[in-house]
Amino acid sequence: MQSRYGVDFVASRSADQDMVSALADRGVKPEDVDLVVLTHLHFDHIGNTELFPNARFVVQRDEMPQAVSPPGFCMFYYPEYAYKVTQVLDQLDVIDGDTRIDPQIQLVKIGGHTPGSMVVVVETAVGSVCLTSDVMYNYRNLELNWPMGSFWNLPELLRGYDRLRSVADIIVPEHDWQIREEFPTGIIG
Repeated sequence: MQSRYGVDFVASRSADQDMVSALADRGVKPEDVDLVVLTHLHFDHIGNTELFPNARFVVQRDEMPQAVSPPGFCMFYYPEYAYKVTQVLDQLDVIDGDTRIDPQIQLVKIGGHTPGSMVVVVETAVGSVCLTSDVMYNYRNLELNWPMGSFWNLPELLRGYDRLRSVADIIVPEHDWQIREEFPTGIIG
């Protein structure tokens, strides 16, 4: 499907990366989940919404126009995936800017990667941990302050990197296998 838009890589997953199986490994069923954070609405971040009938979905207001009615120039916002958002409209909590979910969890709007990209900052016993989603792909991006991937607004993304450093003690780039070396148990804090 992506090839129709000039994208030549394939997003895939193995059987052990299935959402239901991953949750079951933690003793959770999809219907037990009451909140899902949609860090942005690219096609590869909005799958499986139908698995969570009892969840509220939190998303930034700036993401909605591209996801629901993507203009032709918006890479990774595909019209074929708009239903993943529209089918849960009655479950959406649309926010505008930073939001604290509870005393330990804050959503921080960064932008840059997409208009409404946000990260999740969790207070733990070892400090504030930032889960970056696609705002920061790997540890090298963090080390060199050098973004990669697609950008909606590169200067905004670079300002976002500074913001990540100001709100988090530990930053976790989410596309880097080095995370398994940094946190071999898969648990931080």
